[in-house]
Amino acid sequence: MTGQPLVPPAWREGFRRHERAVAWTYVALVAGFLALLVLPPSRHWLLGRVEAGVLASEGRWTSRLEEGERLLAAGDYARAAERLELLNREFPARDVRHGRDKEKERVLLALTAAYTRLEQKGRALRAAQALAAFDPLNYRNHYALALVSDHFLSGWALAPEARDAYAAVLAIHPSHMPSMRGYVAYYAARGEWPEVRRIWEVYLDAFLLQPVTLRAGRASVTVMANATGRPQEVEFLLPAGSTADSLHFDARGMALAVDRVALVRPLRAGLLERRADLELALTGPLRGDTSLALAAPAAAAGLERVRVTLRLFKPADKSLRNSVAAAYRNLLDWDGLAAAEARFDVVPRPGLADSVLARQEWATEGQAGRRDEQELLR
Repeated sequence: MTGQPLVPPAWREGFRRHERAVAWTYVALVAGFLALLVLPPSRHWLLGRVEAGVLASEGRWTSRLEEGERLLAAGDYARAAERLELLNREFPARDVRHGRDKEKERVLLALTAAYTRLEQKGRALRAAQALAAFDPLNYRNHYALALVSDHFLSGWALAPEARDAYAAVLAIHPSHMPSMRGYVAYYAARGEWPEVRRIWEVYLDAFLLQPVTLRAGRASVTVMANATGRPQEVEFLLPAGSTADSLHFDARGMALAVDRVALVRPLRAGLLERRADLELALTGPLRGDTSLALAAPAAAAGLERVRVTLRLFKPADKSLRNSVAAAYRNLLDWDGLAAAEARFDVVPRPGLADSVLARQEWATEGQAGRRDEQELLR
């Protein structure tokens, strides 16, 4: 059997005939690129164009998300769902380690809202479950799932799926009032009073820092206090030489009470003396809605610090308070009811109770651009 001679491809023959020209062209291109990087004017121009291109490419994700949110806000739910579903499939963030993880949550939340408005039960629930699974440490994701589960699955009583989602919220953020309200409603409707009492005491004991500001004359000092309704001592360190004829305490929306106030002067150089607190004579615990003022004695000139024993009370609306009180009464726990009621403040409306906590800085940190779940999914 005779072998046939191998004929090289035409393109290879052409390359061999012009390989010197190709090599010099390549060298020229590399040298030109290096020259652009070496010279400052051309380097700035080139890198600026590259950066602009990258930003434009990355910005398309945000613009597509905002378009879907605009369609949702305009009431065009079908088009919003179509655009957001496509965006969700293509979006680069696959877990919370991605730089666009918060935008991914916005995509899933808006998609959940669109399907909810279209009354597409299965798709809305799947989108909400995907949102909760994407970042299971974000309590707001579980809250969105609870709202959707309540909307589609609850009948005359709250659905167990919604209860579980509320429980997931409270496991992360036990002071979340809307979830507390839903969780208590589930067990109160079933007459399971021990669970109502248990979760309410978890709420009262939950660690919750709240800023408290003292204004003394021209000085203004803010400290963080734990809002559990129990007495605690905090200390306000004032600028040197502060004077004041009154003390104003502001808990920024949370009810407070002051049990004791002591004024401390600085030690004087060259004198052997003991530091003595000047206690203000209070007729009893002073309680204010969100702030209160005390008159300071004339001896309050030249203050160094103010020591205060105060209490901060968690909020509760009237309906929630009635459900909790019913739990204690049905368990014949009168002492427990009295102790619990001494630790929270009753406000007239649920929305007002929610806003006390929702407007804190920690409640909105990292949530720029994210819409309110209750507003979107109602």
